[in-house]
Amino acid sequence: MEMLLRQQQELLDLMKAIDTKLDLPDPLPEEEVWLTKTAVMDMLCITVSTFYRRQQNWKRRKSGGTWYYLKSSLL
Repeated sequence: MEMLLRQQQELLDLMKAIDTKLDLPDPLPEEEVWLTKTAVMDMLCITVSTFYRRQQNWKRRKSGGTWYYLKSSLL
């Protein structure tokens, strides 16, 4: 058990060292989050008819037959 804890601590130390040297940006900024129809309806707590009424005002894109809606355009 002690060996595992020691290895875990070594990994954490390595991850901190890498993080400080690389200074990576966030994977997706808030304005770049795309949601499916179901996720939009859950987030806004709206029904299907309300969704179709409002979708004309939102930024959207189609990928593989599925429409995705830009989260920042929903609010």
